[in-house]
Amino acid sequence: MIAVAYGVTSPLSAGAFSSMLPELAGPGLLDVANTFEASSINAAFIVGPALAGLIAGLTGAGAAIGVQMAVSALLIPLIAGDRIYELRPPHTRPARRFLATVSDGLRRMRGIPALRAHVIASVVSVAGWGVLVVGFPLYALSVDAKASASGYLWAAISLGSMVSAFVFRTRAQRLSANTLICCSFVAMGLSVALWPL
Repeated sequence: MIAVAYGVTSPLSAGAFSSMLPELAGPGLLDVANTFEASSINAAFIVGPALAGLIAGLTGAGAAIGVQMAVSALLIPLIAGDRIYELRPPHTRPARRFLATVSDGLRRMRGIPALRAHVIASVVSVAGWGVLVVGFPLYALSVDAKASASGYLWAAISLGSMVSAFVFRTRAQRLSANTLICCSFVAMGLSVALWPL
């Protein structure tokens, strides 16, 4: 039940920041802002899983979760006091009911082929990451390491992602969004196919 409560609130924070990034950065800085946002997220995914793996390996999983809780508690006043979130224009439309919002979103997804394709690709992609959440600890155990070593696998993936955000930033601007996303998925798939070797 605690995990469900955590999941209920997480899209409100992560999704809200991503959705307001274009408004805060503006068209002229959006590519740079996206690069730095991707880099900051990947830096967190390098440090976080590696630190969690170290703490869990030394003292147990409970201690790693406790550190996560403490860090989250420290972040609340920092985020609450940040005025950047007030720069977004106020809502001009009244708040809608939950089911009406879901219904409207599904209707738009059915009617806009690009949006539908993006949602399907995202669902498949996130399902793949979900497999890794279970697969990485099992892989670590299969090579006679502790399950906590899976944190280092996540850190390695995030390091590669952070490097690519900077290396391919200017090249990515020359490609259409569809080409960029398709090439990215193909490259990821090919690299995953090599992992068993």
